[in-house]
This record gives sequence, C-alpha cells and structure tokens, in this order.
Amino acid sequence: MLFVLSNVYTDSSTANLSTPVALTGVWLVTRVAKILEHLFYRRLPATLSRRLTRRHRQQRLHKLRQSNRYPQLPSKRENSRFCMLGPVQWYRWQCFQDAVYFKVLGAQRTIHDDMRAKYAGRKRTHDFSARSPLGAGDDFFFDFVADTGDSFNGTYSINSLLASTVCGLPSPSLLLHGGDLSYPWPQRHEMWNRFVLPLEYSRPMPTWRPPPPNARPSMFLVPGNHEWDDGLTTFDSLIIDELDTIGQYNVPQQSSYFALKLPRGWWVFGVDSTDIDEGVKDIDDEQYAYFMKVLEEEVGEDDSVIMINHVPEYFWNYCLGFDKGRRFCELRAALGDHFAAQFSGDMHFYKRYVSRDNESDGKQYIICGGGGGFGHSTANPASDVAVANHPFVATSEHPDAPPHEELRLVTDFPTAKESNRYFNRSIFAFRHWGMTKMISFFYLMMAASTDTNREYNGVYQLLFDSLNFQQKGNFYPFLGFVVMFIIHWIFSTANTSGGKLFYVKAFVFSLSHSTAHAVLCVLVSANAMIAYEFVLGDFLRWEGDDLTAVSARRFVFLFTVWFIGGALGHGVTMFYFWGSYNFLNFHWNESFSAVRDEDHKNFLRCCIKPNGDLEVHVIGIDTSVRRWRQNDVQAVQKGGPRLIPQGRKKGRIGKDHVLQPKVVEVVE
Repeated sequence: MLFVLSNVYTDSSTANLSTPVALTGVWLVTRVAKILEHLFYRRLPATLSRRLTRRHRQQRLHKLRQSNRYPQLPSKRENSRFCMLGPVQWYRWQCFQDAVYFKVLGAQRTIHDDMRAKYAGRKRTHDFSARSPLGAGDDFFFDFVADTGDSFNGTYSINSLLASTVCGLPSPSLLLHGGDLSYPWPQRHEMWNRFVLPLEYSRPMPTWRPPPPNARPSMFLVPGNHEWDDGLTTFDSLIIDELDTIGQYNVPQQSSYFALKLPRGWWVFGVDSTDIDEGVKDIDDEQYAYFMKVLEEEVGEDDSVIMINHVPEYFWNYCLGFDKGRRFCELRAALGDHFAAQFSGDMHFYKRYVSRDNESDGKQYIICGGGGGFGHSTANPASDVAVANHPFVATSEHPDAPPHEELRLVTDFPTAKESNRYFNRSIFAFRHWGMTKMISFFYLMMAASTDTNREYNGVYQLLFDSLNFQQKGNFYPFLGFVVMFIIHWIFSTANTSGGKLFYVKAFVFSLSHSTAHAVLCVLVSANAMIAYEFVLGDFLRWEGDDLTAVSARRFVFLFTVWFIGGALGHGVTMFYFWGSYNFLNFHWNESFSAVRDEDHKNFLRCCIKPNGDLEVHVIGIDTSVRRWRQNDVQAVQKGGPRLIPQGRKKGRIGKDHVLQPKVVEVVE
C-alpha cells in the first residue's frame, strides 16, 4: 500500500491529490469490513451466548471449532483449548515474506553454524531388541509417517490411526517420523499447534492409572526441509531439548539422527540429510563417521538395515533434475547387503520402487509422505522410472561414487487417475483470499495512473495511457507488472526440472501469466470507468472539480478495480494452474497446494515376524474426517482420544464420515 499511496505526481493539483485520498478510502473500507466481520461473526455472538443457555454456548463453541476461518487456539479453559487449524494458506503476502527470511537466511545460518555439530558425544544409539511388544504377541510393530501438520482434519485423521488398532494390526511399540513436522515454516507456535497438540489429542496421557514409562510407545524423528529452513533451531529447542513426552509417546532422542536396534537382527538408521544445495554437506562428517562406526562395530553379519530420511534423492534427482544427497548415496552403498529398505517422505503421496534389473534382492525404495500435508499428484511429474545414485559420478573428492541403479515403480496411492480427477474437480472450488488481496494490490498499482478526468475512445487508448509512465513521471504500473512477473518466475522455477529448456518454458509461462493479468487489469479499468460515470454522474449527479468530487470519482474507480479485479485475477491464476498442470506438465507442486487436498493420506505399519521377516502394511485413507466431536470424559481419562469422528452428516466441505482405513498393499 505504501507504493500505491506514493503514486503522486510532482505538482499538487486537485486531480493528482485525489489518488492518495481515494486509495486511503479503499484501505479504510477493507479495514472496516474486517472489523465488522470479526465483530458479527465471533465477538457479538460470543457475548450474546454468555447470556443464553449452556447448551447454546456449547453449540456456538462447537461451530467455531469446525471453522477454518477462526480456529481455536490453546487456552487455559479446558472447553476451548482445541486447536483445529485449517489448511495452510500458501498464497498470501506474509507467506512470501517468511519465505525470504527462512529460505535465504536459514541457509546462511546453516552454512556458518551447522546445528548437527553439537550432537557429537550424545547418546545416538538406542536398543529396542529386548523390549517386549505392547500387546502384539510375538510380532514387533512399528509405524512410519512423514509430512504431518498441515490441516487439522488430515493430520488428526492419521494420528487417530497411529494411536489405535488398524485393519486388524495392533498399535505399535515405536513411531518413526520422516520429517516436515508442520507447515508452513519452522515457527514454534506452528509446530506446537499443528504437530504437538493434534498428537496429544489423539493419544493423551491417561489421568487414571497412567502407564509406566517402559510400557509407552516411543517416537523418533528426523528433520525435514521445513525444519532446516531455520537452521534446525526450532526442532532442536522443542523436540531435542524440551519435550520428553508428547501424549503417551516417549521422545528419548538426543540428536537429529540416530540408530535403533530392533528385534531379530533389524536396524533403523535415522539419517539427518539436509537438502541445502550450497556450502553444506547433506550428511556432516561427524554423522557419517558415526553411522560407519555403528555399521562396523555393532551391525551383525546377517543384520538388515532400514534407512529413513526425508528427501527421496532418487526421485528428486532423476525426475526433477536436482543433485541432492551425494553422501547419503555413499552411505547407502556402504551398507552393501545390509541395506533392505529406504523410507522417505517429502512428496505427499505413496510410491514404491524396486530395482528393475534385480527385483529378487528384496530392496525397497518407499516414498510415504501422506501424514497430513496437502496431497501431491502421482501423475505429475512423470515418475514411472527413477535412478538411484543419479547423477553422481566418481571425482577426485568422491572417488567411490556408487553405480547408478534403475528403479521401477510398482505401486502408487492415490493412482494417477484419482489424482487428476480430484484436481480437476477442486481447482476452481477454493477461494484463496490471500492471493486475491495480492492480485488486487497489483491491479491498483497498474490502474492508479489512469486519468479518470478524461474520456477514452476505447480500451486500446486506455492501455497506452496506462503504460505511458515515462511522460507522466509515474513508474508504478510498470513496477507492479515487474513485481508480479518476479513472483510468477519464482513460482515457475521453485521446483526445477533442469536444463535450459526448462528455464525457457518458465520464462514464457511467467511472462504469459503476468501479461494475462495486465490485460485483465485494463479491461477491468475500462469497466470501472463506466461504473463510476454511472454511479456518480448519471445516478448521484456528483460532478465538479473540487477535491471531494474528484476523490469520490477516483474512489469508485479504484474500489471497483480492487474488488472486481481481485476476484477475476484469482480466476485467471486458477485457470493458469489448471492449464499448466493438465497440458504443460508444469507446476506440479503449486497447483496441488492450490487445491489443498486434505484426503488421500497414508502411513506404514511394519511388522517384524518371529522368523525375522519384515512385512510392511501400507495403510491409506481416501477421505479424511471433516467434523469431530468431543469424546466422553471417562474415556479421555483412561487414555482415549479427545476428539472422535462426528459421523455422517452433510457439512460445509464434502460429506462427513467415520474413518475408513484400508490396506493399500502388503510388502514382504
């Protein structure tokens, strides 16, 4: 708004002073609308409910809990402490500001001070081989989940399954988390509200006869790229140093990486492999030396190792054109025949790969990132084939680069057809208010130079007059277009596919997208001219050259551009995402973050059999629960979940239902 308010010519004539006055009026209207919305939607009904019955107060509170617009944050009062946040609003100005702070400055902090160096000498090996299973007979069960903490509905749906018997499989003794605890950025309140509290709601510590520490399941976590956005600072302070328990889960880890000895000759290597490209090794020297020492001194000759990390480097490097995880590939190759499987997250779907040339070796490459984050498409980008250890080759610094291994896709969830169907059904159904306000802001910048005191013969003359910034000394229409192009360029190149052709496509798409908005702005401005002439000229007969009359005409004109332009500009952006996803094989991440898929969640429930075999049960849900109700007090006191599904009833978004998990496949 400061840029637009400074859109004043060098002289102080009435026409020129009317622009900042009118823009100030537009800003005041938006502030008053927000205050009225807050007053009549929340404050006034809440005040009236205090004078009504207790039942009415509970109904009002329940309605607010189900609202994505006004989520309930923690408070001291027991009946209002539930945190039910809606999906992350990625397309808003504050999110872009935070992106600069976390993405740029976070990487620089890591380059100068790698947090992993402080873990040298701490306990990093934990023995679960002699631990008796928790009600699982002779089988040892453990879960793997990743990418939680987006919308409450998706995250809590998965957390409810992690804490209970699912598809005949008992609750596990161990939970492994593959990173990205919460979104959008590693801020303490976001991690607490989107990760810690939903996990505590799903499995609270019972107040009546709490279980002893050795009878509780344990949880271990490796950080993801969103935890690394602040150099691992919040993850270290909250997960490593502060929290010993979350709900009924023990959190015994003392470092961001670990080795777990499981029963019957199985090991888990939890690797903290950062995705920062420049200046930082994906696995630091101390961590690499630690895992090699465990491999040489503690892993038995016939033992098998499961590696868990966040970024599936074989997918990112081959399918998206990156070069991440060189030392991780070297560590995996050093395991040799001990390597049995790799569990990763980052991509919010389920995919399983096996070696194309040697499928009988049983080595599995599994991406399972459907723990609560918005769903990604399994159709775009194309990933039927991946290559492990790509694109690394032997160099003087890395003489022992492992050979490339081609991988074949076996199973995915949801299927490519289901992903495309969901996207095309949902892309035009959501309204991103943050995006709408940003587009309105840029439209105001481009339209503020239009002279509402003269008559135009057509749209083309209006267009040329708007772009004639040099003669009028007004560069803000051009500046608005440039800033919009830069934002679109960042969108297009955030997830590179490599090569010069990719950047040519990104430039063409960004320029086309920005030009479409500029043309739409001119069309909206032309109709706004008609609107203000009708309202103030023909209807109100408000004419004159004084500051009040001129400012009123400018206000009606700019408010029309702001209101109509934002709505139509949002539609242009959604249409751009729709076309680039369906026809251009582009914007796989941005398009699905726009539809905010709360469904299609998944996690792994693994079972070590008495004979030492490992079975991986892939649990998926097609639709997350949309509405919840409080559980009975007695059940919560005994350790039951605080919130349970409300049942089938028509809701504001889709149909509510009870959880219906299914076994996608069983990997042996």
